[in-house]
Amino acid sequence: MVSAADRSHRSGSSGRSLRSVGLKKKPPLPPSSPSSPRAAGSSSRPPRTPPPSSSSSGDSIAGNSIKTNDTDLSRRQKQLERAVLDVSDEFICPLSKELMIDPVLAEDGNLYDRQELEEYIVARAKAGSVLKSPVSGQRMGPSIRNATTVKNTITKLVSSGAISIEDSAKWKRKVHSEHLVETMKQRAAEGNGNAMYNIGVWHQFGRFGFRQDHKEAFKWYMMSADKRDPCGMANGGCCLIWGLGTAPNQMYGMHLLTCAANATPESDFACKTLADMFNKGMLGMPRDEKKARLYYVKALEADTKYRQLTPEERENIAKKLQKVAGRGSSFPGHAKKPSIGESVASWFGVAQCAPRVPPQE
Repeated sequence: MVSAADRSHRSGSSGRSLRSVGLKKKPPLPPSSPSSPRAAGSSSRPPRTPPPSSSSSGDSIAGNSIKTNDTDLSRRQKQLERAVLDVSDEFICPLSKELMIDPVLAEDGNLYDRQELEEYIVARAKAGSVLKSPVSGQRMGPSIRNATTVKNTITKLVSSGAISIEDSAKWKRKVHSEHLVETMKQRAAEGNGNAMYNIGVWHQFGRFGFRQDHKEAFKWYMMSADKRDPCGMANGGCCLIWGLGTAPNQMYGMHLLTCAANATPESDFACKTLADMFNKGMLGMPRDEKKARLYYVKALEADTKYRQLTPEERENIAKKLQKVAGRGSSFPGHAKKPSIGESVASWFGVAQCAPRVPPQE
């Protein structure tokens, strides 16, 4: 048995050895077993999270982030598109239901396209009606004001592609037409006779924003004729012959028509008209096969610079020329002379060809 003295001696020696060396008792290491309470979360220190690997977990996180960003971007884009559409609806003219080219502010506080509003005001005045707002139906005055800021905004929206393709295409066609008209007016002011002729055509048939006005058309044709433009002489001569926009004067009209057909370069329309007159004996003209053939050929060989006839009309002339050449040296007996109305209708069918932009000088 170990005595009490021995136990005291052992403990004392042990204590002296530890104190003399200066060592401290180390705390026990935490168990690494997952079944221990410390591994289960009993410690105050939270367990470490393993670093993300380059496996599918990282890809899924990045993919979710990209999808979230794409969704947000798509939503914001749709909101922006709706906002732009709402704004563009404010730039639709209440009269034409199309995007405005030259917006103006009327006295009723609404925006309109200048041309549409001016035509509306003129129509109400001619009808003797009280001028009322096309939007509210309330009475309003005829004064209008420019809306330059709105016009610039519309231009920027179209240029940026924010406006729908259909509305943008219509707007661009209208802007092109306005630019063409302004260019033609400028050239006419500089004394270009062919530009005067084109403006006359637009007045005659109500094109490019012009109201149909035969008197105004005749005025421009005669201005063109004074410049010795063959197209202006041809159309002005026909107006005089059949009294379109002016009092009839067949002698002066035939003079202009003949000058246009024999000018250098000539008017193919004037040549074709004279050929028809000789072919059918119109307006007291003698039926003359040789002269009819001569002017049909001149119409087909006319300089392209002053061409007024369409390809279909030129094809019909070629067919007529074949018939004239195959009939022999003389026409059959006196045929029924066309009436003035038939002559006018025939001329209208020829003269409705698309106006041509004059070549640069």
